[in-house]
Amino acid sequence: MDKQRGLTLPARGTAGDWILKLPDNRPGFTGVPEAEFGSLTLAAAVGIPVPDIQLLSAKGVPGLPDWVTASNSDSYAIQRFDRAADGRRVHAEVLAQVLDIPTSDERYKYSRANFDTIANVLAELCGRQTIGDVIDRIVLNALIGNGDAHLKNWAIIYKDGRNPSLSPLFDVLPTVLYIPGDDLGLKLNGSRAFSQVGTRSFDRLAVRAGLSVEEARNRAADAALRIASKWDILKDYLSKAHFATLTKHRDAIPVLRANR
Repeated sequence: MDKQRGLTLPARGTAGDWILKLPDNRPGFTGVPEAEFGSLTLAAAVGIPVPDIQLLSAKGVPGLPDWVTASNSDSYAIQRFDRAADGRRVHAEVLAQVLDIPTSDERYKYSRANFDTIANVLAELCGRQTIGDVIDRIVLNALIGNGDAHLKNWAIIYKDGRNPSLSPLFDVLPTVLYIPGDDLGLKLNGSRAFSQVGTRSFDRLAVRAGLSVEEARNRAADAALRIASKWDILKDYLSKAHFATLTKHRDAIPVLRANR
């Protein structure tokens, strides 16, 4: 079951192919487009590559049905990273495909592998330098409470048609704001609990993927500091209540407390 809520539509605009995520105005799910936009804006600010993104009114998007454009809430648009500037398709694969995870059961994308596997596979396919990028993203997911970083939300892209690289970050949302008690989704060091993510949580990942334990711990601690230093970016996109809730969540994560 996908943890994110709301309707997603493909859209074509003057700047290329985009995916448009519409708001879900049911009680308990308001502000999802803004929260996802803020999360990726924060990621970009700390050096994690993200596609072009926009917050916009669906009223300005041609071709949508009236029931969609009737909403006064903002929608979230993200440019597809598997399209070239000229509209040409660029081959990309999510890790569920790479690992041949069956689609017959949605639970498999959370249970058939863990973050150690993700780091190991990406290191083999994209190079050892990718391990640090994986650690950065796991730390971000832990601090913002994103429990939806499953095997369909990690991807590799073949920009030149031959050589794989880690795709830009996509589908990132503070799910803890909408699903109380949510967890990482995938296991890290044997646990799905956000509250268990510390610098030592990356030891086994490092050993499996070919990075020293010291390098992995240092990378995790540095990522936490960088994310905390840009945290106030989220104030522009979250309600005061949501920002306070998410900051409280962040401050309880051991990987950040290790720096204090």
